Amino acid sequence: MIAFALTDSVLAIGHHLYYAFLNAFITGSPSKYQWAIRVGTVLAYAIASLFTAAIGVSTLDIVQTKSFLA
Repeated sequence: MIAFALTDSVLAIGHHLYYAFLNAFITGSPSKYQWAIRVGTVLAYAIASLFTAAIGVSTLDIVQTKSFLA
């Protein structure tokens, strides 16, 4: 759970820095622009997936802990 959250945070910072880096450049050709967008989209989906996994793992942990206490 903590590993998912830490990895998610690192990817989110990387995603932000990637787009900040791209903001200073003109891509030139449409294919370079498309690849830049694809990489950013992959990072965004990875962030969303890991965040969802972290929430799922923590929810399961809470449910299992409460079922043993009852």
